[in-house]
Amino acid sequence: MSLSHLFRYAIGRISNNLSPNAYSELSLLRVANGQAQHHDGVTGTSVPEVVLMYQNALIDGINAATMLSANVFDNLVKKTGGSTPSLMGGVGGVANISNSETIAVVLFNPLGWSRAEIVILPVNRADLTVYDSNQMKLTSQISPAVGGNITSKYHLFFTVTVSGLGYATYFIEAPASDFIEVPNKPVKIVEDTMVQNSIIAINISSATNLIGSITNLKSGLTLSVAQTLQQYTSLHSGAYAFGPAGPSFPIASPTTTISRGPIADEITTKFNNWAKQTIRVYHAGGNSDVEQFAEIWFDIGPLPSRTEVITLFTSEINSNGIITTDDNGFEFLDREYQWGSGIESNYYPLIYASYISDLTSQLSVISYRSHGTSSQTDGALEVMIHRNPDMGDGFGPGLTDTTEVYPVLRVIVDTPSQSPKSVRRQSYLLNFPLAVFTSPTTSPSSWINSYKTTSSLLTADLPPNVHLLSVNALDETSTKAIIRLTNIFAINEDPSFSKPVTLDLTKVFSSVSVSSIMETTLSANKNIGPVSTITLDPHDIRTFVFTFSNK
Repeated sequence: MSLSHLFRYAIGRISNNLSPNAYSELSLLRVANGQAQHHDGVTGTSVPEVVLMYQNALIDGINAATMLSANVFDNLVKKTGGSTPSLMGGVGGVANISNSETIAVVLFNPLGWSRAEIVILPVNRADLTVYDSNQMKLTSQISPAVGGNITSKYHLFFTVTVSGLGYATYFIEAPASDFIEVPNKPVKIVEDTMVQNSIIAINISSATNLIGSITNLKSGLTLSVAQTLQQYTSLHSGAYAFGPAGPSFPIASPTTTISRGPIADEITTKFNNWAKQTIRVYHAGGNSDVEQFAEIWFDIGPLPSRTEVITLFTSEINSNGIITTDDNGFEFLDREYQWGSGIESNYYPLIYASYISDLTSQLSVISYRSHGTSSQTDGALEVMIHRNPDMGDGFGPGLTDTTEVYPVLRVIVDTPSQSPKSVRRQSYLLNFPLAVFTSPTTSPSSWINSYKTTSSLLTADLPPNVHLLSVNALDETSTKAIIRLTNIFAINEDPSFSKPVTLDLTKVFSSVSVSSIMETTLSANKNIGPVSTITLDPHDIRTFVFTFSNK
């Protein structure tokens, strides 16, 4: 989505400086992503040759889109009459920074709201310094790399803020010569340990080496909850069906270590050689974008034959056999346990989030990729993390999956009345991450003097209940774009945000003039009529064709 926004902006402002094949380059990724939405691309129900086809198409699309986005940003940060930088997409420019080198890091926010974020970059040295675009030194943290797909010796953490549909610039400096600076090493947990920030506190039990309780410090709610990894043994599972031999059971006796820092505390648990996780609690001065959740980074696989791994949360919530899951990332549906129908019949899709609740407490889990989820007993919530049935199920090809996967979940504990706004916002923050671009520079001041360091494509943030769902340029020369807006809250979901919201569409975008706006049907194939000011009711999705003219 962020590339579509950039490309639309680029057509209006800098089209002469883009590749003549820019639109087709962007379409490579759109087509590959569309193909991968077929059921065998989503569920893993395809033969290896088809998997390879999807993979190659996605890689080609990502590479083309990354080069295009860097090209767009080269021109967006360029000052009038100034030189053009050579930005690269991704974090590769930071990983192997050399002595005396400075790297400019440009971060783009694809959401229509300003956000705070903890940026985590892979680095191979522990003596780096971070500055903002005012050349102020920032608090940062360098820790031994744990959690997820490890590609470097260390992780560099620092906190950023970026405007809605905008970008901000930060700088990473290496000293003139190496000096030994050893980050805090993880230590083994030998007694009950508390990890907390201004909003959330997690108690780690020394008896189990796992979470014992989570407290929301703002609402004063403490929930006894345990989180662990467990496994099912496959009986008649395959590419199409989940058929376990019986209930899940613990993988192994875990060992847990903890490391603390000014930006992130990390609790790493090793269950065995193919099952590890790291829980992160972030510190950002009370900013809820960063502090209201515990973040779990998994490292699972390659799995043994006939093994299907879940993460299981057990709590004191009286959920009455109901788990609530989102339907296609939009509407939440209550799923009531079907007694006597088996474990697999009570599994449901998790696109963005799922939760269990009672009158006083809600335990919510937010994901950035699709999973299966279930509540097999009251107060329990489980998420399928990885599967290797290594057999067929009678419906198609057998499934043997020896890959290693690195999913991320965010966990929120709060009251039922306060949870919806947190779950909705965190769903979007997690699923629409900041895009990263980097470039070497001689110094922060040199970059600041040569290029623009902050900007936004919006005149102001969109309301917190309005999401800019899509911005699609019609073609490489058109001055028209299809734009969809949605009110992300349902009726009665939240007392503050489940309300109609009015927008003047002519004043949404900056730096471009809007000459006309036509509302259309959802698929934009039939005109409804011209509009300027609209009202979005709860769960409205409305489509418009904007005609732009340069200022």
